[in-house]
Amino acid sequence: MRYHTILIVSYHCQLWHSAALQSLAPEPPYPNQRLLLWSNSTVTAEERAWLQHHFAAYSLIHIVPGKNWGLAAAYNHVIANYITPEDYLTLLDQDTLIPQSYWHEMNEAMQQQWPLILPQLWSSNRLMSPGRRWGARGYHSQSMANAVGVVSSRRLVAMNSGMTLSGRFLSSLCYPDALFVYGTDSWLMRQYESRYPSVWLLQSRLQHNLAEAQLSYRSDVYRAKQLEMIQALGVIYNHTRFERFLTRCYQQWYRLRLWWRCR
Repeated sequence: MRYHTILIVSYHCQLWHSAALQSLAPEPPYPNQRLLLWSNSTVTAEERAWLQHHFAAYSLIHIVPGKNWGLAAAYNHVIANYITPEDYLTLLDQDTLIPQSYWHEMNEAMQQQWPLILPQLWSSNRLMSPGRRWGARGYHSQSMANAVGVVSSRRLVAMNSGMTLSGRFLSSLCYPDALFVYGTDSWLMRQYESRYPSVWLLQSRLQHNLAEAQLSYRSDVYRAKQLEMIQALGVIYNHTRFERFLTRCYQQWYRLRLWWRCR
């Protein structure tokens, strides 16, 4: 392994308020680890100074594109320009709290050269990721809370934050332009499932703040996010004629539910 890159994507968050940045150790757990921060919104001079001071021990890369690229475009840029087949990439959201045990477990799994390594992602007392999928619908599976080690990738879904991917797997991927933020994780898991039979699941539990759960059903932001999710289904689940038919049914159902909630 040449580099293990930690990619944190931030948006409308002062850097010192990011749970992910706050929970990183002052020094990297191992020498080949580097931090890449992608800021999809404006960063002040004070934030830049704080970043340089607190993460001086890291090999730090800070990218501020000047506009919100979303996740798909940001991931594509990082993979194309910073990740080689010998590297590993960890994806983190700004609001994910990381225990120190996660890095030690992660390092052991990377030494075994697993293409995809997943943690347990919790929101309060509820397991959010990984889960399982039926058709085009993912669902929470509390049985995954006791799963550790080798887990089948068949119909497995997982959220972006906390997953670690090998550069060899990533070198064959390019996120679709039609995806922006939502659906990037489901698309990735479909790609992985078609190539590898299993993943490695860590025992570590990451705490994640779901900002979407706090939005009012009648807010414009909530409606826009839901419409993006509905649109993403057609990009992810379109491999067969039956799958496309089933996806259209899901999309119609979700649109009706959204209309009912936002009326």
